[in-house]
Amino acid sequence: MMAQSLDIQIENIRSSKGTISLAFFGDSASYHEKKPFMVKKINKESMVNGCLSVCMEMDPGRYGIALMDDENNDDQMEFNFLGIPREGFGFSDFNSRGFRRPVFSDFDFIMTESNKIVRIVIRYI
Repeated sequence: MMAQSLDIQIENIRSSKGTISLAFFGDSASYHEKKPFMVKKINKESMVNGCLSVCMEMDPGRYGIALMDDENNDDQMEFNFLGIPREGFGFSDFNSRGFRRPVFSDFDFIMTESNKIVRIVIRYI
């Protein structure tokens, strides 16, 4: 099977500081353990009006993407004293509401033989 084009459309980026970090998971267990099989850091220099598009090749399969807007470039999510994220986050084709962490099946998608577009809207609390 040939790799297909995955177009990741990122929306609602609030600043040009730092980088976008995309963590790719292949199943629920790796997501639960916070062990992505790949992490891709995206420079914000091509951002237009808070939006950024990333295109990459992926083999067919089941995936889920968790995004962190790492505004201070320290490779980890910053939290306040209540445990609420200070930096933006998002998930593939899933608009998170409330405060619970989504389960893998909330944001997973299937890469088939054709190209795929995934949308991630960043949320800031």
